Amino acid sequence: MTTVKVTKTINVPAKIVWQKVKDFDDIDKLLSVVNTCSVEGSGVGAKRVCGLDQGEIIETLTNLDEENLSLSYSIDNDDVPLPVSNYLGTCSIKALSDRKCEVSWSASFTPKGVEEAEVIPMLEGIFSELIDGLESMLAMPKIIRFHETGGADVLKVERLPLIKPGEGEVRLKVEALGLNRAEIMFREGQYLEDPVLPSRLGYEASGIVDAVGPGITEIQIGDRVSTIPGFSMVNYGVYGESAIVPENAVAQYPQNLSASEGAAIWMQYITAFGALVEFGKLKEDDSVLITAASSSVGIAAIQITKAAGALAIATTRGADKKQFLLDVGADHVIVTNEENLVEKTLAFTDGKGARLIFDPVAGPSLEKLADAAASGGIIFEYGALSPEPTPFPLFSVLGKGLTIRGYTIFEITAAPEKLARAKQYVYDGLESGALKPIIDRAFSLDEIVEAHQYMESNQQKGKIVVIV
Repeated sequence: MTTVKVTKTINVPAKIVWQKVKDFDDIDKLLSVVNTCSVEGSGVGAKRVCGLDQGEIIETLTNLDEENLSLSYSIDNDDVPLPVSNYLGTCSIKALSDRKCEVSWSASFTPKGVEEAEVIPMLEGIFSELIDGLESMLAMPKIIRFHETGGADVLKVERLPLIKPGEGEVRLKVEALGLNRAEIMFREGQYLEDPVLPSRLGYEASGIVDAVGPGITEIQIGDRVSTIPGFSMVNYGVYGESAIVPENAVAQYPQNLSASEGAAIWMQYITAFGALVEFGKLKEDDSVLITAASSSVGIAAIQITKAAGALAIATTRGADKKQFLLDVGADHVIVTNEENLVEKTLAFTDGKGARLIFDPVAGPSLEKLADAAASGGIIFEYGALSPEPTPFPLFSVLGKGLTIRGYTIFEITAAPEKLARAKQYVYDGLESGALKPIIDRAFSLDEIVEAHQYMESNQQKGKIVVIV
């Protein structure tokens, strides 16, 4: 029997290489001579069929050693388009550090019809290409994309080449993601803009700057930053291990915050700040009605209202979230499935109604919100979660002189002076403790479908994050 072995060190963690190798699949993505690859079964006994121009190679997985990160396989067909017989291949992986491993690919065989001196260089070339292919494939960052609009299951974890940032752009090695309703609507094709397929998505990420494009002056490699939703998801998206965003969409966040908390500040606090403080001129004697209050933006609105010394009235559909909302600072909570929103709001405000109403739902409930508003009140509609039409409450608007105002965070992030005020407000609030992001639940990047499904279930109490 003749043996041949190739060993290389690659800059990929051993456990990641092992997960790919033991799948016993995707040889066509690693070897240029393999056109197709299919696998039947899993674990020991799995069959792999590799299609070449000259024919097929049929292999069987004969050994799988999870403890030592090693597997073996045999070639089963006699008409194999290689000059070998009695072939037994082995791949083993040895961890060298958290980010580096040694990969050995070897084989024992009997040369068939040729001298072994002709076969050895050929197999060495194949094994070298296999290992190089593994490094190229696995060193590529995982990126979340969707190729069609629809439910959460259209989200796919893909490995794509690492991209260099362009003029005025910054690249992050992502540590955590913050999820937002806008991303669900974008994925469904129900957002303010339509995705260009295949599409990335995501507004909020925290991470370390690992590359900057030409013209960048304020941000440096190594900076610990998080992203501000000041860009179009048609052009940018942060779901993945690597993300590129415009320079004006990144900001450093306080060192005392974790990566998860860093990914959970800008969307919620700037959205609430813009409506309540920048445009609503929130003051101490105000009363604020906050609907869908258990969301991250709703909680931010409660915290901002309380920081101003105003009255925070939160709403939730079910009683299971009532105590939570009281615990995070709401003065009163209205359970809308059980209580009359208008009556309760008037009772909590001495019959005056709420001067500011902060609502992401719209739909038929807008009429009730108008009835609950104070004379001269402002209703901020910052979302469209209701699938039903939104009737205009004409008589309440006329009778009370109400303002019903559409609003998005982009009114703040697109205006440098407003954004500067918002950022300073958030920094000050985080430092004083008046603002504190609340994390509901964390998922891994490979669980992105489950994370979206969880958000759609409306169970969350605070921010849903993904740890990368």
